[in-house]
Amino acid sequence: VMQQIQDEVAVEGFYQPVVDLTIAPRGIRLPLSYALIFDIAINHGRFNHLIPKTEEVLGVPGKSRLGDNGVSEVQFTTTLATVRRDNLYALAEKLKLPGLRNRGDFWVGIVGAGDWSLQGDAGGAVHFNGKTIQVKNP
Repeated sequence: VMQQIQDEVAVEGFYQPVVDLTIAPRGIRLPLSYALIFDIAINHGRFNHLIPKTEEVLGVPGKSRLGDNGVSEVQFTTTLATVRRDNLYALAEKLKLPGLRNRGDFWVGIVGAGDWSLQGDAGGAVHFNGKTIQVKNP
């Protein structure tokens, strides 16, 4: 019962608002983009500054539809992962919390690997912080 309630809170309180506020208006479709944006919302809030900062870096209007604005979803997500990593590195320095860097590195690594469907490596695994997590056949 507790797991069911936690799932409902996550969907109603975070996931669906993130889809409605951030994902749907931009026409985002890739699983990796969804996961990164959801993770950002959980850690930095639904109304965080990282999405608008990414649009500013790319020179596109806020909440503009990807593709129509001249930027692909891959370009947007790659830039977003980098903007977030840089933000986490700055926070790590400011707050003396070096572990924050790991989260930024994780997302930049997955983007760099081109794992857009979140299927992991050839064996279906994602490697993070010295751990291997099976994602294809959990």
